[in-house]
Amino acid sequence: MPREPGQSIIMARLLILQSKRLMMSSCQRRLDGGGYESIRGRLERLRADVQSAQYLYRSAILSWESPENHEYWLTAYSRLIDIGHQVIDEMKGATVLLPSTERHEVAADVERLETMIKGWANSMKRTMTASVA
Repeated sequence: MPREPGQSIIMARLLILQSKRLMMSSCQRRLDGGGYESIRGRLERLRADVQSAQYLYRSAILSWESPENHEYWLTAYSRLIDIGHQVIDEMKGATVLLPSTERHEVAADVERLETMIKGWANSMKRTMTASVA
């Protein structure tokens, strides 16, 4: 039976991600084993490649996977959590530029967002549990 195009795209992105991770692990072992300092630059490039491949894999899942599949929801919650943490970091960094009255409002917004992130994390855990059962 032929595979759906979306599933082929997801699988291709996963294989690329796994390949990048394997190359990064190999490079890390060589560096840990007393490798040359030139390996450090390659390792940093591979780390960036892995992050990019991870992003593209997650994007493929969100674009092509069915919401009926647990992998879709795990990826969606994970993306929400990551973005939520980025927003919190930006909000905390921006508070030094604000007057004290507005800092309090931003702190309250950060607290609400942290509560939402905890809810997403709990939903993600329930999804993982349901997928195993």
